[in-house]
Amino acid sequence: MKNCVQCGAALDDKAANCPVCGAPQPAANVRYEDSVLSETGRFLRYEKLAWKIKGIVLLAISVLIFSLGAFMFVFGLAYGIQPTYEYQPMAVIFVFIIMGMVYMELAATYIVLAIVNLVMVNKVSFYQDALHTDVSVVRKRCGSVGMIVLGAIFNSIAMAFIIVNFVRTKTNAAAFDRLETKKQI
Repeated sequence: MKNCVQCGAALDDKAANCPVCGAPQPAANVRYEDSVLSETGRFLRYEKLAWKIKGIVLLAISVLIFSLGAFMFVFGLAYGIQPTYEYQPMAVIFVFIIMGMVYMELAATYIVLAIVNLVMVNKVSFYQDALHTDVSVVRKRCGSVGMIVLGAIFNSIAMAFIIVNFVRTKTNAAAFDRLETKKQI
């Protein structure tokens, strides 16, 4: 049993019009299509959140690693040019300098990963906005194996939501077909 969208009277699930007020009732597949869109949007929100959190965390890690590397590099240089009368082993100086450079290079790698994650936040926002205007674009993106690969490389948490949307897109192909047809009319 369902209720009339106009007056709230109890109706049979298959009723096209309300017997009390005569208002047309939405078809069951319209509600199903709306639920498919809302679920796709929900998992896009989760995916966006996963990209954003990992991007911010990687950015913070890269700043910390770069700071540590810069400190080690500067300490090694300062230790090497320090005027003392004692013997200063060159190995210690080189270890600090080289380790500082390695840490700074590692920080550069993390910053690239952070940038990729933060760029994906904007990409997912685009698809969230397109969800109610151009379903075919969202369907193509959510049904793409390439997105799963991208998630596997850069963000495994976002990949989980990408896989959920991938499976839902393939499972609900008929609903997406109807939505695309409606948008073209």
